[in-house]
Amino acid sequence: MNIDLEDLGKNYKLRIDYAIGASLLDSWNLLASNQGFAKCFPQLTLEAKKNPQQLLFQEGDFREEMAILAYKKQEKIAYQWDSAVVTFTFKEVGETGHIFFEEVIPKDFGNDWTNAQKDMTGWLVQNETLLAILNGDTEIDVNLAREKWRTFVAEQVEVK
Repeated sequence: MNIDLEDLGKNYKLRIDYAIGASLLDSWNLLASNQGFAKCFPQLTLEAKKNPQQLLFQEGDFREEMAILAYKKQEKIAYQWDSAVVTFTFKEVGETGHIFFEEVIPKDFGNDWTNAQKDMTGWLVQNETLLAILNGDTEIDVNLAREKWRTFVAEQVEVK
């Protein structure tokens, strides 16, 4: 995985890209359909019947509807993530499929449960999990990955 964390003043921009062993269609279906969300991100549901389309995040008593900002099959899905914007882009580079992830997140993002650093850490763990799934690898140790990426984000934010 190639990772870049950029300080944009009031925001951070987290970019991650990685080659995948699965087809772009399989990757798209994992990241942009309810069947795929059930495997990799069960808190999310795509509500396609709404106009405009929405993504629903639901965990316990917490529920948030997020606007879908872009939805171009097998190419790009982008959505509002609270006050952040998350984008997954799917491309062929040579003969290999790639996923490009980007999150633009305000530095003051957060509430009682999360903040910008925790959110970026979560997306790094999520992308590492997606990479493992799409390459047919065994599941990752989420706790180990979370600690690794928490340390990485803290170091990057400190340096910037």
